[in-house]
Amino acid sequence: MADRLESRGGDEYDKIALIYLADEFTDGAFRIRGVIRNIAADPAERIDAVVRLYNNGRALLETVVVRLDKDLIAPNDFAQLELTVPGNNKEFAGYAVEFKLREGGIIPYKDMRGQISNNSNP
Repeated sequence: MADRLESRGGDEYDKIALIYLADEFTDGAFRIRGVIRNIAADPAERIDAVVRLYNNGRALLETVVVRLDKDLIAPNDFAQLELTVPGNNKEFAGYAVEFKLREGGIIPYKDMRGQISNNSNP
């Protein structure tokens, strides 16, 4: 499954980092799991993930807003997202993930998958 991320940069304005993102078809469902880290000096509050699911023709199938497992993410702390789409729907060909505040503003993030050290496990 190819995933497409819509990162808004990688500069001093990033408040969160994407640490892990994976997907799988299992037990008759499509699952996406991710982990973000607050890389800002201040707590991050009320962040949701927006997941857009696409078919082989790159047409949008569905947009899902996913709540993270924490409403308040302390500096250097982690939060997880999990999305399960029931049914063994093989028409999913890709997805895009972005993060936003519940009040609506998009949050820039830094893609740090594979760059985290062994002593910083989420």
